[in-house]
Amino acid sequence: MTPLRFFHKARHRLARELRHAFAYARARAADTTLTGEDLVPAWRGMPREADADRCVAEWLAAPSPPFATDLEDDPGALRAADAVLRGSVTIFGEPCALALPALWHRDPRTGAAWLADVHFTRFKVFHPARDGVTDIRRLWEVGRFGWALPLARAWHATGREEYAAAWAHYARDFLVHNPPEFGPHWLNAMEPALRAIQWCRALALLAARPGFTGLAPLLREMLPSLLAHGRFIRSHLEWTPYGRTNHFLANLAGLFVLAAFTPQFRDADDWREASAQTLLREMTIQTDSDGFHAEASTAYHRFVLEIYRLVEQAAAAGRIALPEAFSERVARLARVDAALRGPEDLDPRIGDDDSGRMDLKAQGGEPERKISGAQKLETWLDPRGSVALKASGIYVLRSARLSCHVACGPNGQQGVGGHAHNDKLAIVLRVDGRPLVVERGTWGYSADPAARDRFRSTAMHSTLALDGLEQSRLRDWRKLQDEAGARCRVWSDSETETVFSGEHHGFRPLAAKHRRTLQLDKARHRLFVMDEIEAEEPREAWLFLHLDPSLDRSIVLLRKNRVELPGGWFLFEEGLVPEAIETPHSPIYGMRIAALALRLRISIANRRQIAWEFGAG
Repeated sequence: MTPLRFFHKARHRLARELRHAFAYARARAADTTLTGEDLVPAWRGMPREADADRCVAEWLAAPSPPFATDLEDDPGALRAADAVLRGSVTIFGEPCALALPALWHRDPRTGAAWLADVHFTRFKVFHPARDGVTDIRRLWEVGRFGWALPLARAWHATGREEYAAAWAHYARDFLVHNPPEFGPHWLNAMEPALRAIQWCRALALLAARPGFTGLAPLLREMLPSLLAHGRFIRSHLEWTPYGRTNHFLANLAGLFVLAAFTPQFRDADDWREASAQTLLREMTIQTDSDGFHAEASTAYHRFVLEIYRLVEQAAAAGRIALPEAFSERVARLARVDAALRGPEDLDPRIGDDDSGRMDLKAQGGEPERKISGAQKLETWLDPRGSVALKASGIYVLRSARLSCHVACGPNGQQGVGGHAHNDKLAIVLRVDGRPLVVERGTWGYSADPAARDRFRSTAMHSTLALDGLEQSRLRDWRKLQDEAGARCRVWSDSETETVFSGEHHGFRPLAAKHRRTLQLDKARHRLFVMDEIEAEEPREAWLFLHLDPSLDRSIVLLRKNRVELPGGWFLFEEGLVPEAIETPHSPIYGMRIAALALRLRISIANRRQIAWEFGAG
């Protein structure tokens, strides 16, 4: 770390500690919950003798708020809303009972309780019991209220008041048991920001259809809380001098949406001005020259895209002008997302994936908008063809039937690598849109640091591991310093073939280098691979190919150096005999299932080349 960088980080840390000390003292001296009495002085142009009911009436009389037509009628939303009425939702693929008030502070999987009365400045991301299972991220997913949005959508579609009343019931219970600044749902500004966005979306839908008799009383409670949310976010933005992430973007988006949703707040002008220009600037800082989000994760790239699209929706509904460059850059993010996901619209899951979503109606591709001539020339982002994101180090070799993603780039986040994996030169294979070789996912973050490291380890990716060492050492579950230095050496694409060659020099303390060359024959839909290992001393290497969980032992046939499976086959050079081993797979954050991987043991004597190929069947 350079002296200048150390100085900036130290100064930022000191400023944050001072803010936290002030916030803690203020919270101990006075109630942090805002009420209707606090709403009147915060309302633009409202006389002192007025009351909260007058503020509510003025808000209801204003033009339709943002997101009033955000989510059109959807049968899936009705099914989800009915499940909520029955008292159950799905959190990260698992059923969660909507028991109140335990819902807000108990892990839906383990039942372990998190403290509700601890100020956010004293709250820790690790559960006090350190049980290795309980993950605060599951609580955050509940507190973000995305699971409750179908209730508002169902009300908007059917007019059945039971849906609207259920949403109001859960929102009110949250307000009672989660006062501002206390408990797990206020640990950082991202959580109230995402919650405020989802509340604004739901309230807009409740207001868009006349007839909900409980709307005005609900707004009398919700508007003061939205004010408290906005003020908390504004005071505790997750800005850092280095390695800023989607957290800061979510903070800014939350402020922008609140400003558009409640322009009557005196704070709204400050929120809007503080967020709009900063979002545009952050898009430059947090996006590389390819248009890929700088956290080096395809899942987080999609999440960030959804955040920016929500801002666009809020701006359009609130008649707030955004710079033309804003929409152009969002369009670029969308095209990169579509190019990586391909025609089958599947995330290759390079890097972390915590299953964070904003539940936008349009999930894939690019929203309709005018495309400039310069944008039309970006044929290298065609989701049906090969793609080279050279700054990001993500390459996709595609034929009409076969696609191969390969990771060969920096760890992202300005060197922090908070969402990076040891996946250099790892591949993802699909045939006819069906996943065959996949990424294993993330599973979790703070609940079990050992499991966290396992899922981002070299051996859990479809690449070469050497002597049990990591491409980059796993020393902190929140970071991954880039010690591999992966880079692309060759990239060429023509009508008949696509060629990629890359290398990295990880595996410290060994002086070793791994080079992988991929050649895709587009006519025959065959992928030829040459792995080369250079090491100063004899070593043992392992080649891993992690198969999709749908491929079990009954359909994966091992025949000496050949492996046959639905959709294609692998052929390895003579003497290399693969074995099928069981490995964990995380299809959704927090979930583990069993899957198969192919593993080949390879002896290395200074330098070794390993030739193998894959053909679509």
